[in-house]
Amino acid sequence: MPDLQSNYPTGKLLIAALEQSNHRLPGFVSALGFLNTQKGIRCFRMALASGVVAPALIDRLIASRYAPGIEALNEALRATEEILNNERIAQAERKRDTDKERFRPHIAPLTELQRPSSITIFALLGGFERLTIALPQSYPTWELGLQLRFAQVRIRRHYRSFSGSAPLLGAITGYRLFSAFGETSLCFTVDGQLVGVSNEAVPAVTCGLTSKSGRLIEASLFTGVNRPPRGRLQG
Repeated sequence: MPDLQSNYPTGKLLIAALEQSNHRLPGFVSALGFLNTQKGIRCFRMALASGVVAPALIDRLIASRYAPGIEALNEALRATEEILNNERIAQAERKRDTDKERFRPHIAPLTELQRPSSITIFALLGGFERLTIALPQSYPTWELGLQLRFAQVRIRRHYRSFSGSAPLLGAITGYRLFSAFGETSLCFTVDGQLVGVSNEAVPAVTCGLTSKSGRLIEASLFTGVNRPPRGRLQG
């Protein structure tokens, strides 16, 4: 079965069981007890590709004549989980490095609503990013007093330009300044008064919508990361 390959111990164990059965894949999943052959094939191929084995597939494999030894199965599951955990850590590190590289200093308005009243319209209008106050890239290197005065002027101007209300998000209740990636943020009132420090370095709230073609349009909540849309609405 040259088309069946896996980088995960559980996937290799499943391939070995399939080869032992002398069945083709549809016959193998039927022999395991899947009444829906296509569902069984999907579970099998997902396990090969992702390392994640559906409980239904494991249960049927253990109960079948092609079951591997319990020690071999447990070892495959343990080794696969270790690989998956390392992959998750590496993926998180890559994402953090990418977000750090794309980060831009900015001021984010805090709003009455946490999610827009219409996600579709909000995403099409440019999402949260159009509401943020962009700051010069050199902003973090400025003297603190100059940083604060500049931020206060921009906050007051922003509040007036939006008449105190963000489209689809309700009243603007305050502002938060993110000057550098991963550092604490400063909290301001709507008239630009500094009122405190927040440990929330980069907000993680995200909303999005899926087009008819199945592609996601994502609107990230004030991350300061330039995150272009992944697709366009169709029809």
